[in-house]
Amino acid sequence: MKVIRHDVDPDGDLLIVLKRPNSLNLMPHLPMDDFPWPPPHYGSILVDLSNKDDVQIEFRVFSLLLIRSSMFFRKMLTSPWKETVEESTASPPRLLRVPATDWNADALAVVLDIIHDRSYEYAIPHGLSNFFLAHVAAIVDYYQCAECPRIKAVTKQWESGFRLDMITNAWIMNLYIALAFSWKTFRSTLVPLVLENSHDLTRVTPIYDLPMGETLS
Repeated sequence: MKVIRHDVDPDGDLLIVLKRPNSLNLMPHLPMDDFPWPPPHYGSILVDLSNKDDVQIEFRVFSLLLIRSSMFFRKMLTSPWKETVEESTASPPRLLRVPATDWNADALAVVLDIIHDRSYEYAIPHGLSNFFLAHVAAIVDYYQCAECPRIKAVTKQWESGFRLDMITNAWIMNLYIALAFSWKTFRSTLVPLVLENSHDLTRVTPIYDLPMGETLS
């Protein structure tokens, strides 16, 4: 297995170990679609992930910033969860390891860069596709960091440039982005649009990896 180390913080004390990167399909399929919209191919600024099953990416980060920014990591790193284990190294430093799977590698890098305030050092990414924003939203949603001030500041800037995809089965994905980032204007626009064109969310089959049910609940 090829192991890639990506230092978000070169002096960090924790590794987020991403296995099977770029495996999520966040584009749902509606029953009325004659042809399912194929999941887009994602390249990576980190590494060629054409053989993603044989690649593991380790993001070196600072645990205190994760604790301050994410409810998920706050619970994990301040309690004796078995999901965090020490890296076996013969010499210091000994780094904690947190497993992760399937995330888009570049989307995870963007979220971690923002949390570590590297978004201003390297410029906040703009002009992101809705496909990519959905992957960022899924990570922000899962790790419960939408209320992090740095995340909120950046997503607010993204909101000003957000454009709705008019592909029918992309409306669900657009709604998920708006819900995950608390974009109230787009949310109020998208809910009736989705209900009008797909009748109800129970008809979205298959929804693949889009965590719409958890977000709505």
